Amino acid sequence: MDLALAIVHHLAAFGIVAAQAIEVTMLRGALDAPRLERLARVDRLHLVALALVVAAGTARVVVGPKGAAFYVSNPVFWLKVAAVAAIAALALAPARRYLRWRDAARRDPAFEPAAADAAAMRRQVFRAAHVVLLVLVAAPPMARGIGL
Repeated sequence: MDLALAIVHHLAAFGIVAAQAIEVTMLRGALDAPRLERLARVDRLHLVALALVVAAGTARVVVGPKGAAFYVSNPVFWLKVAAVAAIAALALAPARRYLRWRDAARRDPAFEPAAADAAAMRRQVFRAAHVVLLVLVAAPPMARGIGL
């Protein structure tokens, strides 16, 4: 069970990284209706990956062989939890914006978001991507009990 949870946890973490990279790339250039539709789909995958990271991570803490005490007493674990929460918080504004853009493009196929608005969302996704680096750096020491 722990192996399955670890696999889901790691695949979801890399899914977050992939979705962020795709979003940053898609936010360059023209954002026509088909591209906005794809951007909203990629962001949905991003949010699903975030949910899977949290669910699998929580399950590993609760039912994993190391036991909850191993994790909750480690400040590096809490750093990782805080970083994942920050990634989720940073993902909210782009998610809402993409849905608004997509809906506007469905109503008016000629709709394109303002370049400044797209640039702001790109910066927001970049911020979250930088926080992901913190999670990836904190994970190995936490798993090895460093910080206890």
